[in-house]
Amino acid sequence: MTVKQDYENGKEEEEEEEEEEEEEMEEEKIKEEEEEEEERMGNDYDHNQKSNNNDNKSK
Repeated sequence: MTVKQDYENGKEEEEEEEEEEEEEMEEEKIKEEEEEEEERMGNDYDHNQKSNNNDNKSK
């Protein structure tokens, strides 16, 4: 291989690695958002259950 080919191959590998890192970061971000949403939904459910229990006690 020539020096130019080595340089171009190295550059391509570097670009592929950057793309993989970006994809991993996006996947991680999506996963975190889903976990936060599940947590919020769980908290809403817990809150509604407590409200319903309090309503039943006051009757």
